[in-house]
Amino acid sequence: MAAAVVVSRSLRSLLIRRVMAPTHPGLSLSLRPMSSIAQDVASTAAPRDVPDHNYESLRVTAAQKHILHVQLNRPEKRNAMNKAFWREMVECFNKIAQDPDCRAVVISGAGKLFTAGIDLMDMASEMLQPQGDDVARTSWYLRSLISKYQETFSVIE
Repeated sequence: MAAAVVVSRSLRSLLIRRVMAPTHPGLSLSLRPMSSIAQDVASTAAPRDVPDHNYESLRVTAAQKHILHVQLNRPEKRNAMNKAFWREMVECFNKIAQDPDCRAVVISGAGKLFTAGIDLMDMASEMLQPQGDDVARTSWYLRSLISKYQETFSVIE
């Protein structure tokens, strides 16, 4: 048992010497976790609005080089997804897909919640339109509506 403790101590001291050994003159060694470094960088960089992304329900900013932040921006409605949201998400992510400088996108919600879901008051007119007694036409209409809204999430990929 004593031999294991001696080996453990010698390995520990060897590791400490290797980690604390001087590195290349131009490099410095940081023992802080990556998350705190990332937090420091994020806190010093002020996000700036991206000029060609002006939307009613979204806010697009660039906090760092190559990273865009798309924020659902209706905190007063708990970021509920209205008709403008469905249209703007497709437009926004199609523009981002064409941007050669963007390598990553962060999606978040303004305020306390990411989103409360679909804005039922705004969407009721579209979902509750009378289609008559023809079940086939009603089902075709609902299918096209679902496909239209599915595109909003598919475009993110």
